[in-house]
Amino acid sequence: MDRAARLDLIRDLKERTRQIESSRRQDLDSDGVSTGFEALDQLLPGPRLAWGTLTEWLNDGEGSGAFTLALTVAAKALQRGGAFVMVDGAKEFYPPAACQLGIPLERTVVVRPDSPRTALWVWEQALRCEGVAVTLGWIEELTDRPFRRLQLAAETGGGLGFLLRPAACRAAPSWAAARLGVTALPSRGPLYALGRRLRVGLLHGGSEAGG
Repeated sequence: MDRAARLDLIRDLKERTRQIESSRRQDLDSDGVSTGFEALDQLLPGPRLAWGTLTEWLNDGEGSGAFTLALTVAAKALQRGGAFVMVDGAKEFYPPAACQLGIPLERTVVVRPDSPRTALWVWEQALRCEGVAVTLGWIEELTDRPFRRLQLAAETGGGLGFLLRPAACRAAPSWAAARLGVTALPSRGPLYALGRRLRVGLLHGGSEAGG
């Protein structure tokens, strides 16, 4: 993506977030936002998601439930207002399914970058925007310096960054406030509201919650 195209994309993102009626998050709780699942809230360091932070959702393969869980938690955070930016380089975001999970499509901006480099740039721009409550997407290769830039961008914008990553990344350095491993299980449990049972582990501390 050349410089002119990037500038056009910045203008488009800014204009679309301005058009979103509740683009500014109102009455934010300084203690953070609940995930909507008591077991998951208790697992977090906070024990809530703190605004201005990154969360990694590590999955052990297709169908792990990480994307569905991250979208559901994003929908909970978006109840406070603000825009939702989906960085969809994989072109797997399906709006009707997201809507059923509670994602407000009228406040959703989908960006489909054409390269990993452009994707990182989009991430940073979205995280820095104060009108964006949640930025979510798949991101595999992420070295220390770019990761740190994303963490600082999240602090600047004050929103949440949800990074969907493969389980192989668990040994890599992280600037996320929480790194969660998500695994699908075969039967019912506390998180069965998502249509499946999930095991979620806080990889930083080795804790784990079944559900």
